[in-house]
Amino acid sequence: MSLVMTGGELNEGLAASLRNLDFYDLKGAIQAALDAAGVYGSDFQAADVKHLRRGQAAVVSLDGQTIGYAGRLDDAVAGKYKFKQPVYVGEINLDLAMDLPAAISVYKPLSKYPSIVRDVSFVAKRDITFAQVCEAAAAGQFDLLRGLSFVDVYEGQGIAPDERSLTIRLEYRSDERTLVEDEVESVHKEIVERIERELAVKQRV
Repeated sequence: MSLVMTGGELNEGLAASLRNLDFYDLKGAIQAALDAAGVYGSDFQAADVKHLRRGQAAVVSLDGQTIGYAGRLDDAVAGKYKFKQPVYVGEINLDLAMDLPAAISVYKPLSKYPSIVRDVSFVAKRDITFAQVCEAAAAGQFDLLRGLSFVDVYEGQGIAPDERSLTIRLEYRSDERTLVEDEVESVHKEIVERIERELAVKQRV
């Protein structure tokens, strides 16, 4: 299975694109395609891939076994074909992925208590990945932290050439009670400080 992605995101009723597509759009498309094929639990880890741009490339694995690669086409390759905008490509060995043991789905009832969501942006070196941010947050084993997802990445004006702004979304929830702002703020602050300390990044304000 191969995927190619370039250009911008378009919404119905709008003639102009809202933003340029990026690596995370490609990742989402690959995961959606694998889910549709009944393949769950894929993992993306930063890697150096010959034909992909350094810092925007990943190896895709399942159950510890490599099933493909994903990332932005290397500038040298893109230049050879005179592409004028970033091109993102994914290559997945779907036959291999479907032959691997299927992950077992475990039912979990929905919580009756609402979540509190906070977005936070970090200015980080380009080699810092979303996966590393997740690992730094999860290592603290915070009971109230129930979800961490990618929101956006920004490179450009106001950001150093060797850095980028990475925005993530943290979800807090308790299974026993409705959370109050003060306790969420305390945990959120501790998680942000841990990420800053572990990865040598700084919160963008």
